[in-house]
Amino acid sequence: MRFIILIASLAICIETIFYGIYEYKQLKNKYGGVSVIALSVFMFFFINIMVYLR
Repeated sequence: MRFIILIASLAICIETIFYGIYEYKQLKNKYGGVSVIALSVFMFFFINIMVYLR
């Protein structure tokens, strides 16, 4: 079960990071792009740490 959550959260994180890059480069929204990328990476680690600590 932990492996499935790791793979799913990794896929969601990568997709969200690509959206943050698109936001940063194409739409010239630097604050939005950086915040989306930072929040995505933070949530990836937070979700996996909480699953493994449970």
